Amino acid sequence: MAFGLCPLLAFTVFYAGTVHSVQYQCAHGLALRSVAVEYQQHGQQVPCKVVYHKPPHAPNGLWRAQVQVGFCESRAEELVQTLERNGWSC
Repeated sequence: MAFGLCPLLAFTVFYAGTVHSVQYQCAHGLALRSVAVEYQQHGQQVPCKVVYHKPPHAPNGLWRAQVQVGFCESRAEELVQTLERNGWSC
């Protein structure tokens, strides 16, 4: 399977104090992008943030939620849909 061609990778990864539970990998030709929802505590949907990574640039936190459950997941899905409308395979 080629990198970036999976529709959705759902997994849990512990990295620098955050938990990823949803991560999208997108490809357009040789270009790659990732969109991840990061949670501060395992098993809790808030607080959270949506992180967009456009290599070689550093990951960028786009949105955050402290209380509203589902906010980060919705924003991540909207961003992925925008990428797909612009020709990306996510």
